[in-house]
Amino acid sequence: MLFVGIILVVAGLGAAGFGFWQWRKLKMIGGAPLAKSGQLAGNASEKGLIAVEGNIETPEPLIAPCSGKPCLYYEVQVYQRWQKWQQTGDSSRKVSGKSSVKHDKIGGVFQINDGSGPAKVDASEAKVNGKLEKSFEQENEYANGNISFGSYQVSIPPYAGEGWGTGTMCIEKIIPADGSAYVAGRLEGDTIMRKKNVGGRLLIAREGLEALEKTTKTKAVAAAAAALVSLVGGSVMAAVAPPMDAPDETITLSTGFSPDPQTMTGTAGGFRDVSEIGAPADCVGQVSVGPNAVLNLTADFPSLTIMANSADDTTLVVQQPDGSFLCNDDFEGYNPAVQGAFSAGEYKVWVGTFSEDAHPRFTLGVTANAELQPSSLQ
Repeated sequence: MLFVGIILVVAGLGAAGFGFWQWRKLKMIGGAPLAKSGQLAGNASEKGLIAVEGNIETPEPLIAPCSGKPCLYYEVQVYQRWQKWQQTGDSSRKVSGKSSVKHDKIGGVFQINDGSGPAKVDASEAKVNGKLEKSFEQENEYANGNISFGSYQVSIPPYAGEGWGTGTMCIEKIIPADGSAYVAGRLEGDTIMRKKNVGGRLLIAREGLEALEKTTKTKAVAAAAAALVSLVGGSVMAAVAPPMDAPDETITLSTGFSPDPQTMTGTAGGFRDVSEIGAPADCVGQVSVGPNAVLNLTADFPSLTIMANSADDTTLVVQQPDGSFLCNDDFEGYNPAVQGAFSAGEYKVWVGTFSEDAHPRFTLGVTANAELQPSSLQ
């Protein structure tokens, strides 16, 4: 109960933080007077904020380098894939993963026109708040060197961690340059730019002002309610609970266990980097305070697979009885797994994510059948 209470409190703080940013966005929307695009002068608020809504015009369009698509803003992230042999007792197993090696954020200059004339918008500081659409994803077998993804070129050094590099992966996301948009920011001369404060952003909403206000308000109210329930409920549970740190579930297995696989479901991710639980540098992900599961093996297993299936990109972290760690990122697609011989003892299992904001549902499976893949879990 204490563990659940702590998780609820942490979740409540996360919801409160998310809600704070939504209310801050609402405050910006409310504090930025909506002006005619051709009549910006004299219509900004006392703090210099202003907003316009109209058709997107790109006299000199920004071109996303991987997809070649015109856009208002893009992000490109490149990962280096790796594999290594990990020793466990008298046996070893091959594990794989990926590490981010490059992350570019680029904004352009464009115009918004509601028919009264164009308003210049400058997103070149790349401090943008807006919905991104995935426009490109590609993998190749080159782990280092000068690599091209479309017209995007990146120089990747040889893999410096334990093991060896096996390839690279590139993902591009954009705010497209077509249709219409609502833009809010600071008026500087005749140009709308990002807010001039710590964390200030240029707000770009292709869904329009009405839809933006509705979704932001809904998220803010939901986050506030979730934070209140989680903080109050979690505080009460933590206060009345016995002093123990229990996992979401304990799975006890002996040889010949049935059914095979043994499964459980849960919510991945958390607010701690895996390094905070003592995992080495080649382990990645954001995880919960305590493990999602504890695997209690009553005998030695010559072959066992611990795996997770989720709709999102997840990671797997397993702490062995001796305190060392087994980690994996992409065993089958984006689903992680660790496989090999396991000695009797207690194993703590976390299912992580790459973002504090991501909390997808997962199915965790433990099987003695080496042919089973994470995608087989329901």
